[in-house]
Amino acid sequence: MHKVISLVIVFLLLQNVLGSEGGINENMSLEETGISAMEYQNIVIESEIYNISITLNEDAAENNTSMIWITQICINSGVCYPPQNNDMITLDDGKIWESSLMIIDDASYLNWRIEMNWSDGEKTNVPENGFGWKVWSNCWFDGKEWGGPEDSCNSEDNNRSIPGFEVLIVISSVLITLLIKPKEWRSNRVRQ
Repeated sequence: MHKVISLVIVFLLLQNVLGSEGGINENMSLEETGISAMEYQNIVIESEIYNISITLNEDAAENNTSMIWITQICINSGVCYPPQNNDMITLDDGKIWESSLMIIDDASYLNWRIEMNWSDGEKTNVPENGFGWKVWSNCWFDGKEWGGPEDSCNSEDNNRSIPGFEVLIVISSVLITLLIKPKEWRSNRVRQ
């Protein structure tokens, strides 16, 4: 039983690192969302501002819908920070909404979803669950390899290490040992 629990813990700790193929941006369809267009950069760059612009369809704009851009930044060590709500400002009487976000150092990719707050108090998440968009950085690590258009990420001399990833492995090993060893110690005491 302890071995199963140990494996589950290791899997949970490493799921962010091994969760997807690096460098491939993801986006969802805007059909039947109330959003007619979305403009954003196709790459995130650490220490720079990332911008997004959303255009609502006529029905959503006329309904006095307000928007929140919910973002999550994941870094090269495999850690993903908690989602953050970013207020959006309207430019065209509620039809066009914009926001921006400062990308932190060592960012690997940016996930996001949209929350639409309707005038009647209801809200809609786009997508309903999870994140609908992922944009990779100019220098990323996906748990297996480095990539991105930044030359230093693609050079054969690249000996960058991931201290956070190494710490995850050490913590996982300690947890496994702590979960497995007490059972062995108890059974050794019984035999003596």
